Amino acid sequence: MDLVVDFAAEPTFELLEPTNTRSFQVVLRGLPATPPVRHGDHPLTLEEHLWVPVALVRELAAGRVDDSWDDDLEAMIGYAESRGWFDSDKGTIRGHCVRRPGGDAHSGQ
Repeated sequence: MDLVVDFAAEPTFELLEPTNTRSFQVVLRGLPATPPVRHGDHPLTLEEHLWVPVALVRELAAGRVDDSWDDDLEAMIGYAESRGWFDSDKGTIRGHCVRRPGGDAHSGQ
């Protein structure tokens, strides 16, 4: 699953392939030098990785996944926690950042 954050104007967020809970990365498009990264009430911490609130992932997946997805997401969170990629105090999961200049999230076009 890819969380796409597009900074073309106001930051927009899109969750690609939400049913793929075996991977998680953050695709940053049109990233300004010092981005204000948040989605509504969800602040995101941008470093080499982006700590993403699980609540945001759930919000963006709502209506696009079936009933078994929540169990799959919990398994992904469990794996992330075993690797130190989940902050249970903040409810955030770490996604590796892939920077793209703009255009398509997958090809950079």
